[in-house]
Amino acid sequence: MITVTHRLSVFLGLICLLSVGTDAAPLKVTFTFPERNTTTSLEQMRYAGYTTPGATLSINGIPRETSSIGAFAGLLSLSVGENVLIAEAVLDGASATARLVITRNPPPSPMSTEPWQIDSNSCSPQTPLWILPPGSLSVRFRGSPGGIATCSIGPHKDIAMIESSPGIYEGELMFRFGETFDEGKVQFELTREQGHKKATATAKGPVVLLGTGSPIILETHSEEPVPVYRTADGRTRYGDLPSGVRLEAVGRMGSRYEVALSPQQHAFVDTATVLRLPDGTPRPKSALTTINTELKQDRTVVRIPLSARLPYRITELIDPPRLELRIFGAKSDLWWITQRYGDRTVASIRENPDSDGTCCLVIGLKHDHWGYWIDYDKTTLCLEILAPPNLPDLSQGRLRGLVVAVDPGHRGRNVGARSSSGVYEKDLNRELGIRLEQKIRSLGAETVIVRQGDETVSLQERVNRARRSGADILISIHNNTVGESTDPASARGVSVYSYHPHSEQIAKTVFDRLAGLSNLEPWAYITGFDFKPIRGSTDMLGFLVECSFLSHLGDEEWILSTEAQDRVTQAICDGVIGFLQQRLTVSLSNND
Repeated sequence: MITVTHRLSVFLGLICLLSVGTDAAPLKVTFTFPERNTTTSLEQMRYAGYTTPGATLSINGIPRETSSIGAFAGLLSLSVGENVLIAEAVLDGASATARLVITRNPPPSPMSTEPWQIDSNSCSPQTPLWILPPGSLSVRFRGSPGGIATCSIGPHKDIAMIESSPGIYEGELMFRFGETFDEGKVQFELTREQGHKKATATAKGPVVLLGTGSPIILETHSEEPVPVYRTADGRTRYGDLPSGVRLEAVGRMGSRYEVALSPQQHAFVDTATVLRLPDGTPRPKSALTTINTELKQDRTVVRIPLSARLPYRITELIDPPRLELRIFGAKSDLWWITQRYGDRTVASIRENPDSDGTCCLVIGLKHDHWGYWIDYDKTTLCLEILAPPNLPDLSQGRLRGLVVAVDPGHRGRNVGARSSSGVYEKDLNRELGIRLEQKIRSLGAETVIVRQGDETVSLQERVNRARRSGADILISIHNNTVGESTDPASARGVSVYSYHPHSEQIAKTVFDRLAGLSNLEPWAYITGFDFKPIRGSTDMLGFLVECSFLSHLGDEEWILSTEAQDRVTQAICDGVIGFLQQRLTVSLSNND
């Protein structure tokens, strides 16, 4: 029977060399990073490759060490122009070479003063902008250095700009409350002393000042949850919203609308995830009068009737354990809260007055909750709070009653990182995932592999599959790498990541078990990691393990061995069991 490990070895080629012996294979040397000749603006770039184990290697005539599997890696300082790397391997009188060319582009030079000019492609804004006054607009362009720059739009004429660095001009346009004009574009002018040698250019992005007429109302419209970002660049987010939620747009920056959650709190949504409703649509609002709870076998459902689907934000807090639910646009007229007798999860529900014009509910918990799920049932907001699973054999290290989803990272053309010896991360993740799933299943748990084979599975579908399986825990398996301009020897070891506070303790316990392994250095334990499978799986515990740095020769050599893969997956299992034994014992005692 052909095992997954064997298929992986054949695919990689290098391990195949090891299995048949060097006498049966020709001497070989190759670069795996970069995989081909490349052009960059970086000042340095790492390189990696492999040769036949036992061969003597030199790079540009300088001897270089290789690992026991023939892998090598290093960092090259780049000169402007072509940088040639020649790897030569020698073994038993035979030799082989590989050649790689990395071309470094020269840094951009200041624009010429002859002729006097503005780079029209550098003029910003370059994408559509809506601004609700009072507000401001930052503008910028690149041109001949040493000039006098101004910008103009609508009634704002000849506003001075500064030269922040040679040839880079920046400025700020301020708009007053109630000011409005139809779509316009920013005009730039650059002159030399006494107005001689003038250059002009126009920014591509049209600018609209929103007036005081009908509000612009959007409605979320997407098959997947709609992300709501803190900033226009989308680097951080408030959370996700389902379809049908209404938002008021107060601005636009390129492909994102700026929306007012409250008078003081704004956010951003992708234009592709919302529909603009007809003019005259009223602002989203609702009264909040009653709250009811419903007890189910493994959860408590908090039901909040509203007259419209309003935006919300939920925040987890640990000490004491509670959830804070802010419902934007809801006016509180709360007079009735029903809490059921025998509730295992919810200790209290109370309203917390908020000066920001939002309704804030604080749901106190009897223990650290297992997770939650929030969604609309028509216009009723439903918050489901999960109780811990019932594990009758846990004291003996058995996991009967638990459902675990294992998510091997990457797939298809998304290969992930690549090791010096040519191993693709997606294949190694798959092997580790199968080993982990088998160990967990042998302890009596139900398991599901989120990605089968090399199929392409979107990040949202990974969340969906884990939820459909009824998973209590989601474990995402990955392997790390350094950036292309980082010394490959600078980082090694294991790291564990979580996003939601209710998953932090299991992630930390697993990290502690992995950090105790010999041959595997602890690298980092990270919280607030915005990776969709563990962020989107709110109704379970979720964490991600980066088992090694494939860019580090020592880590690569170790993690490719069967022994290392067995020890890593066993440590993850031990960490899960250790967490459950401590967590569930404490949770049950707190509920007595």
